[in-house]
This record gives sequence, structure tokens and C-alpha cells, in this order.
Amino acid sequence: QGQEINRNGFPRMELSKDSSALKLMIVGDSFVWGYSATHPDSSFCGLLSRKYQIGHYGIPAADPLQYSRICSLYLPEEKPEFVFLILFLGNDLLPYPAQRVEGTAFCAHSNKGFVYTAVDGNQFPDKDSAANYLFHRRYFLDRPVGITEMLVSHSSLLSLCWGLGWRLSEKYVYESERQNSQNTLEALKGAAIALRQAGVTCQVLIVPELKEAGYSTAKLRSRYQTLEKGLLRMGMQIYWANYGSESYRPYPDGHWNNRGHALAAAQIRRIVKSFEFRKD
Repeated sequence: QGQEINRNGFPRMELSKDSSALKLMIVGDSFVWGYSATHPDSSFCGLLSRKYQIGHYGIPAADPLQYSRICSLYLPEEKPEFVFLILFLGNDLLPYPAQRVEGTAFCAHSNKGFVYTAVDGNQFPDKDSAANYLFHRRYFLDRPVGITEMLVSHSSLLSLCWGLGWRLSEKYVYESERQNSQNTLEALKGAAIALRQAGVTCQVLIVPELKEAGYSTAKLRSRYQTLEKGLLRMGMQIYWANYGSESYRPYPDGHWNNRGHALAAAQIRRIVKSFEFRKD
């Protein structure tokens, strides 16, 4: 996409020529980075930068613990009038308590794909250790230990059942977090503290995954009511970025297309305008 990077490693935006323009700090993952927009200028942050000063804090594959860290580190520097947190339901719900080892990358690209160093509640020291677990112990049991694993590794049917067991386990822990949101809310406490200290209210845009993009907002709110109530208790304002499946690129991408980015920019402009109207 030709994305330029600033001194902190985040996307650099062309700032509004109006020096008196409001400053927006936008935090999130690859949606904020601008994945699948045809050009950075077509991403919602790029569109917003035509009118506002944008503090762009998008990191692909980041999660709520990273969002808290970003708010703690950069809110005092940015001093924004508005903070927008883009929360993507596809991977921002944390199935296990968030863990970080200081100095350890939370994820990395590898020749086997995109690898997180925290997997299944385990914190690995590096991407190679995590990849070894994923590809030799979890998905492909090619280094069996014990008689049971030996039998599984030599049977196509048992290997299929082994993989199915992992998939069912993933679904179970995800559904559990969807219902109680405990790990996700715990990881966002740092952001809530930093926001209170800065005297800024966070506007949270909750983004459904493509497979749920056809749901009504009422149904989404019902499915994720614990998450929504928890964020409200933290003093955050909640908005649903529910633009329909036509605003996404098809799987395996699953990010907003240009239409989705344009609608997100329009929604954020309306939110900012509503606050300006209240002040008047």
C-alpha cells in the first residue's frame, strides 16, 4: 500500500492543513492500519486526516493489552480531544488471560505465516518456539510423544479427529469469552486508567467479523452484551460499526474494503460533530 512509517513505527498521516483542527487519536489493529484499502488515503484514517489531526496508532494483529499499552505511552504525548478505539470481534476477544514478557514480540511474520507468541494460554519466548508448538504439536502431530500420540500420527482418521478436537476447543474458549468477556475487559483496564488520567473519553467502535456482518445491530448487542456493559462501566462510549457484508473483502481477507473505510470515516465524523454540537 506504500504506507509511510513515523518515528514510533506507526503509519504516518498527512496532517490537515488547518492547524486548529481537532486532534483524534485512533487505536486498533489492522483495520486501523488500513488493511485492504486500495491506498492509505482511502483508509478511514486517511479520509479523516483531510479534516482532523490524526494520531494513527494501528498495529496489525495487536490486541487489547497492546491498546492499553499504547494509551499509557502515547496519550500524554498526543493530548487528543478524542480517542477512538477500534475493537474487532474477529480477534480482539481474548480466549485466555493476556500475557506479555517484556522485550518479547507479541507476534511476528515467519515462513509459516503470521505467528503469535502467546498461544493457548502459553507465552513462548519467540516466534520460532510458538511456530514449533503450532505446527509440530497442535495442528500436525509429527513429533508424537507416548503411545496415544504415536497411534494418532499414523492414522488419517485419528489425525482428523485430533484436529477436530482442537477446533472444538477453540470454539469453546471463544464462546466462553464472548459470553463473559473477562479476559478482554481485564486487558483494557490499563487503557481506561490512562484515559481517566488524561481526562479524555474513549469512543469505542465495535467491528463485527464478516461472518456476523449480516446481523442486525440489536442482535450483535445481545450477543456481546457483557462486553458492551463492561466497556460502559469503564466510562467508554460504545458505537457499532455495522456496515453490512458488502463493506468487507471476502475471506480469507475479511477486512473492510474502500466502502467500509468510507463508512467508518463518516461515522467517526458524525460522532465528533455530535460532541461539537453539544458544546455549542
